Order: sequence, then C-alpha cells, then structure tokens
Amino acid sequence: MDRRNRDGTSLVRVAVALVCLLLVAAACSGQGNPPSTSGPDAASSGKAGDVCSLVTKADVAAAYGGDVSSGTPADGTTCHFKVAGTAKAGKSLSGDVPEVIVSLRPGMYNSTADQQKLFPGDQVKPVAGLGEEAWSMGLDLDVKHGADSLSVVNVGFTGYNSAELTADAIALAKVVYPRL
Repeated sequence: MDRRNRDGTSLVRVAVALVCLLLVAAACSGQGNPPSTSGPDAASSGKAGDVCSLVTKADVAAAYGGDVSSGTPADGTTCHFKVAGTAKAGKSLSGDVPEVIVSLRPGMYNSTADQQKLFPGDQVKPVAGLGEEAWSMGLDLDVKHGADSLSVVNVGFTGYNSAELTADAIALAKVVYPRL
C-alpha cells in the first residue's frame, strides 16, 4: 500500500531513503582515523563534541514552531530536540513527538553529486545560498563546512508538510552555520 502525505510524497520512499542515508553514514564513520584534536583540523573537529552549545531551543523553536524541548546530547556530535504541539509544518497525526536532530560530523560530508549517484532521480536536491555546498533529501539536510557535515534531520514528522520541514531545516541551518 502506498501511503502519501499531504503533498503526495510517498512516506515509504522517504523512509527508505532516510534509512539508506543513515546506513551510508554509519559505514563511512568506521573508515579512516578518528578526527584529530590538534593540528590543522582541530578547529573543525573541536566543535563537534559540543553541538548542543551551537544550537539552542530558541533556534529550533524559531525555525520549526511548536513546543521545543531543550537539546539532549547524544554521542558527542549530535543534539536532539523534541517538537511537540503544532509546528509550522503541522501537528502529529500519530501522537508521537517528532524530533529535530542536529549533527556535526567531522570529515563526513558527501557532495551533492555523490549523493545523487547513490540516490538517482530527483531525490537529492541542491540547496543554494547555504554553506559551501548543501543538499536536501526527504527529511534530511546536509551542509558542507570544510570537510565536515552539518546535518539537520527531521524524525517522526509523519503527516507533516515536507516542503515546510525542508524550509524549517534550512532556516535552522542558516542560524547555526555561522557559529561553526
């Protein structure tokens, strides 16, 4: 059965694409040496351990609307924010509380062209005017900062307006990116 949200995007297609993206990111994270905390790459990797200090509850609330929780750090490079109530993109149809996950992943940026090779067709869309390069796919936004990736992922926003969620993620990234 093909379930579609308000703008016609197949929820199954979006979920499969997101799972594939997370698997690629997980596979890539095991390669190479751990990021350096000294030398030329230190400036970029130094902020990765403190993502919750780079993005605030007020930043997420301004971008998404709704009742936003304080950020909860996870694995040193990620900060989770729950978005309850009615967000700009809609209200939860399932009763679940969706999350905005902001990550700074040292040395893990995949270019728009590389992502388009992994996910052919129009799934990966370039985002102009954000960072050195940026792309969105489904509920994921990635922004290049040196060799690093600033990622904003929307999780659990079932039945929400996906175009608005992308716009919200871009608005949040535009606030966070200058702090890197």
